[in-house]
Amino acid sequence: MQVIRATKIFLGLPENCLREIAASSKKEVFPKRFLLSQTGESIDRIGIVMSGTAEMRVKDRYGETIRFHLLGDGELFGEMAALENGSSLYDIESLTTMEVLLLSRESFLKLSVHSAMMRNVYQLIAERLQLLCQALISLERRLIPGMAKQEYNVITKAVQFIDENYHEALTLDKVCQISNLSKFHFVRKFKEIMGLSFKEYLNRKRVTQAKALMKDDNLNISEACYAVGFGDLSYFGRVFRKIEGRSPSEYKKSLKTQP
Repeated sequence: MQVIRATKIFLGLPENCLREIAASSKKEVFPKRFLLSQTGESIDRIGIVMSGTAEMRVKDRYGETIRFHLLGDGELFGEMAALENGSSLYDIESLTTMEVLLLSRESFLKLSVHSAMMRNVYQLIAERLQLLCQALISLERRLIPGMAKQEYNVITKAVQFIDENYHEALTLDKVCQISNLSKFHFVRKFKEIMGLSFKEYLNRKRVTQAKALMKDDNLNISEACYAVGFGDLSYFGRVFRKIEGRSPSEYKKSLKTQP
């Protein structure tokens, strides 16, 4: 239920709708290199990533693969199901074992009567199309053959390193050093591929894990804060509110009201 509440496209939905979504959704685990969605095929289910990573990609006019976004914890895929033809514009393939919360297209479309949700869906579609356009433009301007793929692989490895070490004292300098890229180049490519800055991605990962610790392990706010790598409780509170739209204490309080 908490995963659904935290998913941005469902913000603004009444509580009874959120409960209906939770009741009609199911968890499923997908292996590494599983094709979650394929270009041109009808989308029959919508997924929310609970753990793991997947890449979104298309092929350009020369048949070369263009990777334009990495899906991570808390992100939704299958949003194109809200459109009339309901077909995917890109492939989505898991890069790791993934745990996903799935909702059928039929159940998803029943929610289209809620204008707030549809605005969120259209915004997500626009954001991803923008990422795709940026990736295509970047490729057209590429001067060194093979460089885009090499840079993507470097950033992918950097993301995996962050995912495995988010609870440590990670710095931009350290990740750049491991990636063997200059800070300027790393910052630019990370933002281009991920759609988030290094700090934004790290904070989002830490907040997601902090929520899980408070919910599943019953850690208090301070314990969760330091366990995921934040060194300052007040900073943790500001970051949490910015990402979740509420304070850690409000989130913790909401857990007590859940059945």
